[in-house]
Parts: sequence; structure tokens; C-alpha cells
Amino acid sequence: MAAVGDAVLAELNAVRTDPKAYAAHLKPRLELFEGNLFKAPGKTPLMTQEGPDAVTEAIAALESGSPLPKLERISPGLCTAAGAKYASISLRST
Repeated sequence: MAAVGDAVLAELNAVRTDPKAYAAHLKPRLELFEGNLFKAPGKTPLMTQEGPDAVTEAIAALESGSPLPKLERISPGLCTAAGAKYASISLRST
């Protein structure tokens, strides 16, 4: 579970400390959608509810955002929730 928490913290910090760079990181992912189906190379396709519109909205918000301080730690409850969400997504995509 600690590895999931570390991964979540790393992503949160990437978004917080440089939102514009994270927006640039997301842009190529728009090309991986076929309708609402997200097809990352080498991964099991994932059917989303929102599709590319949600990614486009996130990119716009990040491009207009200002950097925030890095988080040093996250709560055990957030780690548990992230792990549970990851497990549920993994189960649905198989």
C-alpha cells in the first residue's frame, strides 16, 4: 500500500508544483481516446464516462493555474482510498 501512496503523492506534487508542465504531459493523451475509450499503448483499454472532454477541461484548468507548494506527506486514509480505487479500476479493466 505504501507504494500506491508514494505514487499518489508524486503525482499530486507534479500537478501542484508545475501545473503548466503537467498540462503539457496530459495533451498527448487526448489522441489515445476513441470516443470515451482510452487506449494507452501496451495497456488494457479503459472505458471512461467523461472521455476526452474531462482531460481537455483539466488541461485548461492546469494551464491557468499557479504553482502550489509541494506536499510532504499524505494521510493514511488517502493512501487507503487510493489503493481501493486502484484495485477497483484494475478489476473492471480486466
